[in-house]
Amino acid sequence: MLVKRNETEARQILPGVNRRILNHGGKLMMTEFVFKKDTDVGVHSHPHEQISCLIRGSGKFHLRGIDTIIEKGDSVYIPPDVPHGFIALEDGATMIDAFTPPREDFL
Repeated sequence: MLVKRNETEARQILPGVNRRILNHGGKLMMTEFVFKKDTDVGVHSHPHEQISCLIRGSGKFHLRGIDTIIEKGDSVYIPPDVPHGFIALEDGATMIDAFTPPREDFL
C-alpha cells in the first residue's frame, strides 16, 4: 500500500512530541516522531520489536540501563519488553520507528 506523507496526519501525543503513522499493514508499522528540545518520553517498554533511526538532530537514547548520545543516521534495535527511552537534544529531532507487530494502541 502506497501512502504519501503529506496525506497523513501528525498528532501531538505528549507535550513536545508529534507522531505520524507513515504506513502499516500485515505485521509491520512505520511511524515518525518529531520532538522539541529537552522532551523526555520516559523509560517504557512494550511487547513489540522496534527499530528506531534518528533522521534529524540528536538525542539521548536509554536502553538496558545505558544512556547513549545518538545522532542523525544512528539506529537502535529494541527487543520486546526491554525498557527504553529517549530525550531530544535539539528542536526538530526526528525519529523513524518500525514496529512489529503494529502498535494497535497507535491506530
